[in-house]
Amino acid sequence: MHFGANSTCHMKRTKSSKKTDGIAAKIFLACVVILLVATSNAYAYIDPGSGALVWQLLLSAFFGAIFFIRGVRLWIRDTMNWIWARIRGKK
Repeated sequence: MHFGANSTCHMKRTKSSKKTDGIAAKIFLACVVILLVATSNAYAYIDPGSGALVWQLLLSAFFGAIFFIRGVRLWIRDTMNWIWARIRGKK
């Protein structure tokens, strides 16, 4: 068998495999529903370092967004200036 960029799988799906997929999907959905419905209190401990991690995540996302928006704004400005210069006949 050759598995390259142009290879295709010519296996036919049988009726039994289609039924198995349907049953597996129903079992998975039933498990998800049971896990969501049958929840209880975890009484978990949150480490103080977790708060610092959340703050670091929020601050880095904020400053990252600022620099990304600044870069997009400068790209738009430069593109508009280039278009305006082409319209006016300057190079």
